[in-house]
Amino acid sequence: MRATGVKRLLAITSVGVRHDDPHHAWWYRGLIRPIGANLYADMADMERIVRDTDLDWTFVRPTYLQDREPTGSYRATDDSTPLGGRRVTRTDVARFIVEELGAHRWSRQAPSLAE
Repeated sequence: MRATGVKRLLAITSVGVRHDDPHHAWWYRGLIRPIGANLYADMADMERIVRDTDLDWTFVRPTYLQDREPTGSYRATDDSTPLGGRRVTRTDVARFIVEELGAHRWSRQAPSLAE
């Protein structure tokens, strides 16, 4: 990225990257996280590597992605799942990313997205 002059990176990871998120449901902590442990570990490694650079990064961490009509109404919180949030549409995530590219509201942060 340095060689080509890229300074901004938005990457999609998952709310599961934070293993101690206080807003994860018991079934998510006990069932989903263990099943995806290797995947979440890879995402956490990538986040750690990028955090140690001088890039202007944002890690977008959606909850369960839904293939349905967008709501246009989602919440974003830094580094933890929005309270009671369990899902978000793919279109709402895409809209968040497009807006963030210009806004830079979440530079060097990891917003979690949920309805």
